[in-house]
Amino acid sequence: MTGRRTAGIVAAAVGLAVGEFASAVFGVPSPVVSVGDLVVDVTPGPVVRRTIAWFGTAQKPLLLTGIVVVALLLGGSLGRRNSGAARAAFPVAGLLGGLAVGRAGSPLGGPLVGVLAGAVGIVVLHLGRRLLPTPPGPEPEVDVVDAPTVVEDPRVRAATRRGFLGYAAGMTVAAGSLAVGSRGLVDRRGDRLRDDVVLPPGRRTIPDGDRSVPAPTTTEGPFGPPDGLTPWITPNDRFYRIDTALVVPRVDPAEWTLTVDGLVGDPVTVTLDDLLAMDLVDAAVTLNCVSNEVGGHLVGNAVWTGVPLLDLLGQAGI
Repeated sequence: MTGRRTAGIVAAAVGLAVGEFASAVFGVPSPVVSVGDLVVDVTPGPVVRRTIAWFGTAQKPLLLTGIVVVALLLGGSLGRRNSGAARAAFPVAGLLGGLAVGRAGSPLGGPLVGVLAGAVGIVVLHLGRRLLPTPPGPEPEVDVVDAPTVVEDPRVRAATRRGFLGYAAGMTVAAGSLAVGSRGLVDRRGDRLRDDVVLPPGRRTIPDGDRSVPAPTTTEGPFGPPDGLTPWITPNDRFYRIDTALVVPRVDPAEWTLTVDGLVGDPVTVTLDDLLAMDLVDAAVTLNCVSNEVGGHLVGNAVWTGVPLLDLLGQAGI
């Protein structure tokens, strides 16, 4: 059973990796992250708060790791069963993951990614189980006098065992490569989206009483930090991040819109280009997490650029 369990684990790993890579190629949410978001949404609030108290910022990585581990264990359990049960279970598991992706914002691409991951898992499991050594059957009863002398070549069984181990190792490397590649694709896409956002030069202003004046060229103030102290503005790579998202959201600036409706005189929908065409304001604001302890690192200063909310609410007729 150990070989079958290993074949199931390897098949689950490859299926997960294919799902992650396909989601990165098609630009849909990650299946693992989508399942994690579903778990977070259905988990009672007291349980979520308790896990935050226990694990802190490690809570979200532990959740995603747990989802992967559970999927691999389920794959190992399926690998021990007969082929029919495994063939049915892998696409069902993939479809459930795809439905979670659809819930996260891709109702068409999600199920397709899930079915693809499940189908690949079936193929990998089938090929792996074919390489497993066949257990010897009962020896037929023959007359000892007339029975020919048969010597089993141990190299045949050893070659089959080596072939399965090589196959399992190769599939594991392939799964890891696909997982790393999918993360690289997502990161590069995020970098391109971020580079597409260019603030208009010389348009930013700061409030000065009842009027706005051009923003200064520096946000550090008229003096630099004393020796031994950190700069006034926290660098982006050192700014703390505490939120409910399992991964950093990546917004396409070409498709993003903001709508102000409800109890308004004139509902307003603006795009990012609309906002950038308005009078932008720079504001150096300190953010401090409510869970930050005295002397803690969950606090930072940043220069936020945007449009005052009152300007948009005024356009909507509030």
